[in-house]
Amino acid sequence: MNRCLGVLEDLRRAVPVHVHPLPPGATFYMKRSEGDPGAGDESDDGGLTYVSEDRLMVAAFWHYISVTNPRVPVRLVTSDFSLARVCAAERVRFVFARSPYQVWWLEQMGEGTSAVPELVWLDPFAFELRACSAHQILWELCLVYQRLNIKVKPAAENAGQASSDSFLFTSDFGLSYDQRHHMPGDSPLVKISDPYDTSSFARVGKKTKVKTPAPLVPARRNFKLSLQTVFSAVPTRTGQRIPLSQFKLTDDSARQFEQIGEITGLFQVEDSLWVVAAAGLEGFLNALRRRDYVAVNTPFKRLPAYADALEQAAAGKRFPSSKEGGATTGWAIVLGAAYKTNSEGVLYGLAEITEARFEQAVVRGHADVGTGQRAVPLPPIMDRVCRSLQLSPIRFEALLEATIGHRGLEQYEVQRAKISVPIPKHPVVVAPDTASPDSYLRTLDPGTGLIIGNKLVGVLVLRGRGSNS
Repeated sequence: MNRCLGVLEDLRRAVPVHVHPLPPGATFYMKRSEGDPGAGDESDDGGLTYVSEDRLMVAAFWHYISVTNPRVPVRLVTSDFSLARVCAAERVRFVFARSPYQVWWLEQMGEGTSAVPELVWLDPFAFELRACSAHQILWELCLVYQRLNIKVKPAAENAGQASSDSFLFTSDFGLSYDQRHHMPGDSPLVKISDPYDTSSFARVGKKTKVKTPAPLVPARRNFKLSLQTVFSAVPTRTGQRIPLSQFKLTDDSARQFEQIGEITGLFQVEDSLWVVAAAGLEGFLNALRRRDYVAVNTPFKRLPAYADALEQAAAGKRFPSSKEGGATTGWAIVLGAAYKTNSEGVLYGLAEITEARFEQAVVRGHADVGTGQRAVPLPPIMDRVCRSLQLSPIRFEALLEATIGHRGLEQYEVQRAKISVPIPKHPVVVAPDTASPDSYLRTLDPGTGLIIGNKLVGVLVLRGRGSNS
């Protein structure tokens, strides 16, 4: 199994390979007396129950054909005789290929050669005796680990073995296999040589510094899954388990959802059934509670496409279209990194500024928009400040709530008023206040006012000098 996975991983570098997982509930349970007449005793109480792995493979094949409807011919490749018989009975298009070991055995030993097995055990699923020789085990181990050192017992300990054994060595030796030199269609070549020097190899129980491999992430994949869909399945606290089945996701959407969780470190999918919190979720929730949207965007910047879109927008370029960047522009709006306007499209809104600079910009905006008036509508001031400082509306709201009535805005206050300015409303991620993932999203309508102190306000008022109100 390890060797097959290694070959598949190498193959992915050159050609696209699709691995089709079995869908939940695809396991078939059969009674042996019904599946194989004569194999069980019909007088037994119900007979034994077992899992038909061959039937599972056939069911998975037909499921893949019915769901994906591929335009290219699809074949099931197998080297298992029983599975090949089931494929023929089920009219599944298949290709039968002998395993590399079978080819090597026939070439080395011949069709009629017999060997004495050194290990025999009972297969409980097939009710058959299985055998395995020592050289077969060494052959498989060498193909998996590529280098082996074999220690041979002294001659006195081997005195009881048959002297005619052609595979008996009197001294230690090494086996090696180079996968790069194994051409398709050729038998794998295992070389016998002197033992290898293992002083530089990591030993069991000895601590060694192992470099953690980088995650296998597509370098420039443009995710098309919206964050509204993603956050509808994200846990709101550690220890929470959300069933993935309650969300209607296609196969591709489910793969994107799982990849987003792995890359951002916010959540992970267990057994394709449950969504659970990952190590980075608590820090993400703390950033939402602080309303620090620079930190909120940090885990999503690990996706190269989203990070490049923000970097280009910060340099003055436009956010990419859905055809060029997938859902990255929508992500920036939801994550408070962009300002959605009516006239100029989507503007960059994740610039880092100080509270003092923000206070100065609000004072200038109040004076310019109000032209001497004390009560000035808040949405035009917000629009002016967001454009000049490269802020998003949700970041403007958070900064205004933190600074109103203090320092540079000591003489200012916000009041309720009915305001309607043509600024697009949009969803934005906020700290969840319930256990439901739906509380992650809030519809922000900056054209009608902002939420300051848990109330909707629409006017910024400059109090008179000496006023204590």
